[in-house]
Amino acid sequence: MSRLMKNLALTSALVALVACGVDDHPGEVCSDTEPCPSGQECYRGFCVGEGCVDDETRGCFTGDRTLIGIGECLEGTQTCVEGAFGACLGQVIPRTEVCNTLDDDCDGRVDEISGMECPTGMPGVCGVGTLACGDSGAICTPTTPASDEVCNSRDDDCDTRVDEGLEGDECYPAETEGCTIDEDGGVLCVGACRPGTFQCQEDMTRACVGAIVPSVDPDTCTPPGELAADDDCDGLIDEDCDCELDATQSCYGGAMGTDGVGPCMAGTQTCEMVDASTNRFGPCVGAVLPTTETCSNEGVDNDCDGMPDDVAMRGMVCVEEGNVGACRNGVRDCVGTMLGCVTPEPTEGDVCNLADDDCDGMTDEDTDTSSDAAHCGMCGNACENECCDGACTDVRFDEMNCGGCGMDGMACGVGQECCGGMCRSPAECAGCAEDCSATGTSCCSMACVDTMSDENNCGMCGNTCEAGSFCCGGSCVPESPDSCGQSCTPCGATDLCCAGGCVPQGAMHCNTCGTGCGGDCCTDAHTGECVNLQTDESNCGVCGVVCPGDDTCSNGMCCGAGLTNCGGTCLNVNGNDRNNCGSCGRRCASSGCGIAGLGAQSCSGGVCGCG
Repeated sequence: MSRLMKNLALTSALVALVACGVDDHPGEVCSDTEPCPSGQECYRGFCVGEGCVDDETRGCFTGDRTLIGIGECLEGTQTCVEGAFGACLGQVIPRTEVCNTLDDDCDGRVDEISGMECPTGMPGVCGVGTLACGDSGAICTPTTPASDEVCNSRDDDCDTRVDEGLEGDECYPAETEGCTIDEDGGVLCVGACRPGTFQCQEDMTRACVGAIVPSVDPDTCTPPGELAADDDCDGLIDEDCDCELDATQSCYGGAMGTDGVGPCMAGTQTCEMVDASTNRFGPCVGAVLPTTETCSNEGVDNDCDGMPDDVAMRGMVCVEEGNVGACRNGVRDCVGTMLGCVTPEPTEGDVCNLADDDCDGMTDEDTDTSSDAAHCGMCGNACENECCDGACTDVRFDEMNCGGCGMDGMACGVGQECCGGMCRSPAECAGCAEDCSATGTSCCSMACVDTMSDENNCGMCGNTCEAGSFCCGGSCVPESPDSCGQSCTPCGATDLCCAGGCVPQGAMHCNTCGTGCGGDCCTDAHTGECVNLQTDESNCGVCGVVCPGDDTCSNGMCCGAGLTNCGGTCLNVNGNDRNNCGSCGRRCASSGCGIAGLGAQSCSGGVCGCG
């Protein structure tokens, strides 16, 4: 029967149906889940149209026919068997684009996944990447590569730390006597002088804050019974003070606060005759002063700061130039008596994670993305069934890979279909090749599927979920913390759903995926707020702690108006406290005022002075 005659017969049948009503039509009942035999059409719930002549063939394509001949898309052939057209054999319909130098989705472009945004799995600014096709499949490369840290509250070098190496390190004003900094960053001070610390400023620069520099006036003469110190940081103690011949006093020429810490201890100086009319104190004998911390004597606190072995730059990130891959970045640590760069050991083999774990200069070389079902086409792209030539498929029903991939299986011939992993005639493959009811699934397009979770058959055969939504319990729902990713897993009470997975809020994700937090992240019901627990009056010290009344948050503790948290006690540093004058721990001198300079300084309005 010619195609023209068949079309005329189908038209006549449809006209007859309209004329007599579907209730009078004796044809086979059909629906979306119970299609008509090949060669017939489902009209108002009934199969209409005539069959075909055995061995008659016709072209077929189950996708958009305008795509035939574009890329890999090819028209197939249907053969009439026992009065009905069988499956469409030999057709190639659009598939998901993978890195294989082919136009898999038939859009006229090859491997166009390049340029798409992707998660790299790396911390900091390196977390967002761009896909590119490589020799072993798709590779996600950071859009913003790692760079040196700058004061911007971001993890620029992608090591999970923010502004490290820019804040907290010791410093001292340049061209100022009293302290010196060696090439390894160690600080050695003389007398009462002490270093400050680098702090990031609002203008993204860093400044040296808190350093104590030499006093403008000469050394203050020490009252009897007190420890003599080098106030002007010149290496001499009370060198301008009159004294009684042969009198002695305790002396210490190191930085304030280091006497009696570690090996450091005070010495003794004796009053000596300078000339017939002048007596002055001589050198400080027996004192042990701070020295530069070193790796050569483990457990010794050389610089007398209360922390043994805190060698300058120890614990900082470093790069071993001769290494590659994961073995390139390390941490500075003591290796014997020297400070060296300690890097990770290479793994036994490379895992598919877009990184060179075994440090051999190659990435993911142990994974064949053309056949690995866990990494099909690219790392992390897991197949539900098999992976053939870099694309996910089901060899039970794939006519090009029936029973196995490529040479391991076989392509079905003309007039055959693939069901149950075997090439058979259309009559043998009618419906599903297995009993779907035995597994609690439904038969859709000759495959048993779970309509409760299948995104292409969600709730019913043929109901495909839109991009960004997933099939949960037979309904298409958008991705959210309540139904995250393909598994539709509900996230924790405060977690976010990012790139198909539940992640806790914190420094990497605060309120919004990929939004880094330079301070602390206080979370509540999938939302978060980036705060500074040291100064935030609504989150003082701990998230949710609100300072009452006019109290302010000072160093993580609620204090009354005008008070400052000094080591757990709220003090008025701008008042008359001689031990905390102007700032925590700043003591006014015990001499230098009154007759012969023997009177102690007082504190007024946070300023030390005489009066």
